[in-house]
Amino acid sequence: MLDTFSMGIHCTKDLLPAHWEYLRRYMEEGPQSIPMPRRYLPIAEKRESFLFATKVAFSNFSYGYAFLLFGTPFALVTLFGRLLCMPTNKVPVWPGEVEEACRIEPGDPYAQRVSGD
Repeated sequence: MLDTFSMGIHCTKDLLPAHWEYLRRYMEEGPQSIPMPRRYLPIAEKRESFLFATKVAFSNFSYGYAFLLFGTPFALVTLFGRLLCMPTNKVPVWPGEVEEACRIEPGDPYAQRVSGD
């Protein structure tokens, strides 16, 4: 039996060790040991936009023209599903007691509130 887990990223095998090292350093050495991310998901306190959903649904097109030719119908089904889910799901909100217990100190250099595309 093979034990696996998701790292929340879709990448090629050559990029995976670098991503793993980033996560390992964060967990073992703390956030000060890694560079700050240059980009964040544009979904803070809102639903994803049509443009973002389209980018996610068609993100595998970097694999070449064969995927573009045969994968478009599947990407369109994925896009339709994402667009159907957006108005029917609520934006997640932490309960008050969790927000209180995990309050971010003013001036925390690792606090990132990101919104917008």
